[in-house]
Amino acid sequence: MSRVKNGKANAYLLISQIVYVLMGIPWLFVAVMATMGFDNPDTESASYFWFMSLYIVNWLYPIALLVACGVSWALYHLKKFKAAVWVNQIPLLWLLPLIALLVYVVTS
Repeated sequence: MSRVKNGKANAYLLISQIVYVLMGIPWLFVAVMATMGFDNPDTESASYFWFMSLYIVNWLYPIALLVACGVSWALYHLKKFKAAVWVNQIPLLWLLPLIALLVYVVTS
């Protein structure tokens, strides 16, 4: 008896989460380099709030990844496959801008 409840959802969850973890390598580089923005002597300006907000949101990626993985697998085991796939796409909110940045850097 197979323990796989839905082959397509299972494959999607596994492959996408492997990609999310692998994208953690360039994410870490970008996150660490983002701290260099605080070296600007003008960090006390009005843009400081937005820079700090983006910095905090950037560092939420690992938390979002872990929560999305856990919740998506819990939904998968509850046989709510569509919900599992949708929840699993939450880390894309961080990865799509990162991928766009990497494509821009490589092509320019």
